[in-house]
Amino acid sequence: MVNFNFLHFTKNATTLKSKLYGFCFLRKNFFYHTIMSGYEKVLDKNHPSLANAYNNIASTYQNLGDNEKALKYHKKAISIYKKVLDKNHPFLAISYNNIATTYLYLGDNEKALEYNEKALKIKEKVLDKNHPDLATSYNNIASTYKNLGDNEKALEYHKKAISIREKVLDKNHPFLAISYTSIASTYYYLEDYKLAKKYIDQAVEIFEKVLPKENPNIKTSKEWQEDINKMLLI
Repeated sequence: MVNFNFLHFTKNATTLKSKLYGFCFLRKNFFYHTIMSGYEKVLDKNHPSLANAYNNIASTYQNLGDNEKALKYHKKAISIYKKVLDKNHPFLAISYNNIATTYLYLGDNEKALEYNEKALKIKEKVLDKNHPDLATSYNNIASTYKNLGDNEKALEYHKKAISIREKVLDKNHPFLAISYTSIASTYYYLEDYKLAKKYIDQAVEIFEKVLPKENPNIKTSKEWQEDINKMLLI
């Protein structure tokens, strides 16, 4: 028999938890705005600390689901960084990534791609060719191309990411399995089901070795595996 009192309690507890999270982010937002207000009074308008404060406010707005406001403050931050930092400074790459992510949440994949590519351009200049952050950028760009319906370009960047991760990560690292799932889904959309199966089988094998059974990555990868296997039977 279903315990409806328990379900009611669980629903209320979840709602309370959400409200508490929202309250915490609102308090944090107020705190960062207070700091920003102080900085704007005593610091030069292009001081890096002011840019950091704008970034913190942007992140809080993002956590509150207000991506328009987040974008506004990320752009304030990057406006300062572009004036005071070297054009290939890592902080600029991070800011470009932040803006790309915000555009992604706003559903503007073209703009997300533009800023992801700006970040990648810096990373390719200042990082080792096998640096994990490069793999992350390649994955971000691949995902954006996939959102834009260009699976050939998505495949190109997924391959770049996997090439790095296979060199620098343990063979059973979850990030590698995530990359295998991503490239498997891309091959699926390109109707290359044999290669899709190769990668999704590897992903499932890694996830089952290193993750607890209830982890959602296992469920997602197995669903892909089932869909791919069905297509191979047609």
